[in-house]
Amino acid sequence: MVFTKKIKDVLFLGTSNFISSIALGVFLLFLASLLEKTQYGELAYLMAIANVAATISLFGLRTTITVYEPKNENVFPASLVLVLISSGISALIVYIIFQNATVSLLILGMSLFMLTISGINSKKRYSDFAKHRLLRTAITIVFPLFCMTFLE
Repeated sequence: MVFTKKIKDVLFLGTSNFISSIALGVFLLFLASLLEKTQYGELAYLMAIANVAATISLFGLRTTITVYEPKNENVFPASLVLVLISSGISALIVYIIFQNATVSLLILGMSLFMLTISGINSKKRYSDFAKHRLLRTAITIVFPLFCMTFLE
């Protein structure tokens, strides 16, 4: 019984990662065909900045949650407050430097998403992780297309 659950968890993770990677790869190729080289490069540059800022604002709390939550020590609320404060400061700094509110919002969203995923993984809820991964992929694809269609 335990072995079949573990196989099911591995299949959930593998399938969600595979589908997500394929969908994002096709989306990025589609996006590359729509944008000019400089626009695509700027997009990648701003996304890299957001990724670095979100990772720095986590202070290693992803590992803390992954270690202490399975031991029934509730560190998630305190970690959430710290991440909200640090990612808010990071978002403000990035906004001051680059004058781009979208990147600042992306920093906040990425930080919260990374923290939430750590909480899910710490409780070994792999099917929930797979659902969140697929939902994030869908949002990543649908939201820019929605913005391109209706905001032009």
